[in-house]
Amino acid sequence: SAMVVADEKELIEQYLDLCILRYGNFEKSVTIDENLDPYDYKVPPMLVQPLVENAVQHAIRPQLSDGRQGRISVHFGLDGPSVCVKVVDNGDGFNPAEKSTKSHGLSIIEERLDLLSKKHGGDFSLSFRQLGDEHSPNGMEVSLILSLENDV
Repeated sequence: SAMVVADEKELIEQYLDLCILRYGNFEKSVTIDENLDPYDYKVPPMLVQPLVENAVQHAIRPQLSDGRQGRISVHFGLDGPSVCVKVVDNGDGFNPAEKSTKSHGLSIIEERLDLLSKKHGGDFSLSFRQLGDEHSPNGMEVSLILSLENDV
């Protein structure tokens, strides 16, 4: 039903290491804010992983195919009474308004977040921010907010 942040971090690092072996070397960083005890805070499983997979498939792999250096970072932190997970890549980005028509994975995550909000109360949400502009995209930041007010 939920896993501690430390275990989620370890799984993401292992996944990224496998991707490096499969697709080629890229920069990766998986960090936890010093204010967040990784053994005290829990996150619902299989919410962060699909976001990282999307970044690898749609940002990192195209970067590597074009001979450019790929970069991805995953950061777990606190945002008030919530865990905030940010997945940042240096890919070409996408228009957040068009994401729901192209990504079934993101739609499924949003449905799960809606169900978690209804079941537990609090804020369970996903937001997208293109880093750069439409003429010079240089990545995406996807933020996942997971409420801590109720036990997940």
